[in-house]
Amino acid sequence: MMGGKCDLHEGKGDNIVTHAFSIDFINRDALNAFLNDPVTHPAKAVILDIAEGGYDGIWGFNLEK
Repeated sequence: MMGGKCDLHEGKGDNIVTHAFSIDFINRDALNAFLNDPVTHPAKAVILDIAEGGYDGIWGFNLEK
């Protein structure tokens, strides 16, 4: 998991991505474990707490090889 400030759009206006998290999983089973295993809930809660707008401030997508 990596996260930080996104400088790609700096100075381009409002309503743009300012920070990003990237989580890479070995396979779909690892993704499902992260999504469903209660041990990962604290990590997800931290991300939601710092996201502007909480859950509504998160935009997600999956990229598969």
